[in-house]
Amino acid sequence: MPIPFKTIELDKVYKLRFGMGATMEFKELTGMKLSELGDNVSEQVLGQILWVMLRQENPELTQKDVNKLIDEYFDGTMDDLMDLTQEAIEAAYPPKNPKKPAAKKP
Repeated sequence: MPIPFKTIELDKVYKLRFGMGATMEFKELTGMKLSELGDNVSEQVLGQILWVMLRQENPELTQKDVNKLIDEYFDGTMDDLMDLTQEAIEAAYPPKNPKKPAAKKP
């Protein structure tokens, strides 16, 4: 089964997929594992995550290209962008212990 993805509409529709290629590029670029990020992701790291995901479809994109695409075409706030990026990562790496709904009392 292919790695799940989310989409982002910029100058065209791109797949945001944090598969093996993006994972390896992110580690090489930052020296960090995704699991080391925690909840406080800086704008720089957000840009790096987006860059490695978008490069899976277009390897010619530079970090500056991605920044410009986001600034010119993304229809949302930075919080929306962070949420979409998180959703794409969680699609590829779902929580290991998802919360189960509480059992209904009879």
